[in-house]
Amino acid sequence: RGLAYCRKGLPICVTPDLFKNLPDMKVLHQSLPDLYSMKCFDGEDSRRVLGITGDQRLVVTTWDPIVNVNGPANDKTISFDSAKGRQKMDCKSFMDAIERIKPDAVSLMSDKVIASQSKTRARKAIRRTIEWTQRCAKRARTEKKDKVKTKLLAVIEGGSFVEVRQQCAKELVKIEGIDGFVVNGLASGERPQVMKEIISTIAGIIPQEKVLMVTGIATPLRVLDAVSLGVDVFESGYPWRLTEQGHAATFKIEFDGNVDEKTTADRINLWDTKYRLSKDPIVEGCECYTCKNHTRAYIHHLLNTHEMLAQVLLQLHNIYHYNKFFGKIRESIKTKSFPSFYKAFKMQNLS
Repeated sequence: RGLAYCRKGLPICVTPDLFKNLPDMKVLHQSLPDLYSMKCFDGEDSRRVLGITGDQRLVVTTWDPIVNVNGPANDKTISFDSAKGRQKMDCKSFMDAIERIKPDAVSLMSDKVIASQSKTRARKAIRRTIEWTQRCAKRARTEKKDKVKTKLLAVIEGGSFVEVRQQCAKELVKIEGIDGFVVNGLASGERPQVMKEIISTIAGIIPQEKVLMVTGIATPLRVLDAVSLGVDVFESGYPWRLTEQGHAATFKIEFDGNVDEKTTADRINLWDTKYRLSKDPIVEGCECYTCKNHTRAYIHHLLNTHEMLAQVLLQLHNIYHYNKFFGKIRESIKTKSFPSFYKAFKMQNLS
């Protein structure tokens, strides 16, 4: 499943009335730095403040998939940038915040490492991460147990070093009270083969009944690669990245069993002047609000006149199309047809 990337409780550029046109967005992703300046951080009901309905779920992470908000860490604290400036949190203040916000799931504190950093730095990061995870899990098990009903996701760090990631995963699975795992810091410069090796190694370590989430992987083909290796959940800043560039997702999702030789681009650039007279919807047959009501030419016009409505319409389409893609993945897994869907997608899409 892909999480719905939100700021202040809604996808970027999407108002509450327009959000109703995205009925399948059930799991919302909020970053802790974004929530820091909101009233739910002071103890008010987060579901009311964020406008979350009864069947929606809230997942909170310490990072933001679009904006780099993470600052330096030390042995006791992590830091991040918020609307109120740079903030620091230790295990106690972190768990206090989670008790106030009451999300359905949260990624625990970790010391993020990217591919360009050294093995020494990676080993220091996993030492800190394991220690923080132990403290947070112990707090959830013992102190104020009745107040902590949030699912805890342990974060697996280690940069581009498979053996360091492996060591981190083996230590984290020993901790009682962990409900799932997050592979953090992927797609930060490592080779694709290394990324696949990291995921497959970790998937072989964690219990099958526990959720496995990855960060950094967003393009459709990379998502399918990760699903084939055992990943369950993805962060989803991808639709907004397309929208920011004036691009619309067009990758093919429906396959009738016959795979054509013709491939399909995964996106189109609606800044391109070739769309200025196009009366076609972004994707023929798409049921999103944008495709049912507007043409490529209209969105091209909005982009060139710098109207904010261009981003609104593109965002509605991109979220809808991306979410439909994940729906097809879930359906193919349920019907045991994922291998054929995966093969057909790779043959007919350019990602």
